[in-house]
Amino acid sequence: PFILGIVRPRIHLPSDISDKDYSLVVAHERAHIKRKDNFIRLLAFIVVCVHWFNPFAWLLLKMLYSDIEFACDETVLSKCNETERKEYAYTLLSTAEKTNVFAVSFGG
Repeated sequence: PFILGIVRPRIHLPSDISDKDYSLVVAHERAHIKRKDNFIRLLAFIVVCVHWFNPFAWLLLKMLYSDIEFACDETVLSKCNETERKEYAYTLLSTAEKTNVFAVSFGG
């Protein structure tokens, strides 16, 4: 799962996503849209392109991406009960197993 676009972002989901995971994944991706994370990522990447020679810029980019994912996870978890939190954790783990090298997706 990932968001594509900045002006009119769209959520793209894999075809094999289960109904149980669907609502949690969509909630996470909607948190990205609400927080305008794709725009922030674009700005951060432009800064790294200008400062490509600085290893700290690359480190900060990696840390920013991680913080963005944790913030979205926290947003979703704040609205979940204990059972949903466990399901969310399992969903993160199962999605991490299928992570694509070319996209930063649900759960990072």
